[in-house]
Amino acid sequence: MSEYDRDLIQQRAEAADRKRDFHELVAKQGRIIETPAPRGLGDRIHLIAVALGLDRVARAFERVTGKPCGCADRRRRLNHIAPFRLDRT
Repeated sequence: MSEYDRDLIQQRAEAADRKRDFHELVAKQGRIIETPAPRGLGDRIHLIAVALGLDRVARAFERVTGKPCGCADRRRRLNHIAPFRLDRT
């Protein structure tokens, strides 16, 4: 087995560990997130914000100020600027 193959296996294992850790955090928060695979950076930030409860803060901001927080627009722009590659091989 080449060094490249070992590095690739290690990177995939680390990615699986990060995904498991994220799902454990969501389970501890008592909030299950059922979404399609993130399309870009905006979707990933949205998932983290929901897991941390920051979406509730944004809604409270909207109620207090009467202005939209801009989350949806920011999410859309970030997805456009930094999309994730979907390597399906």
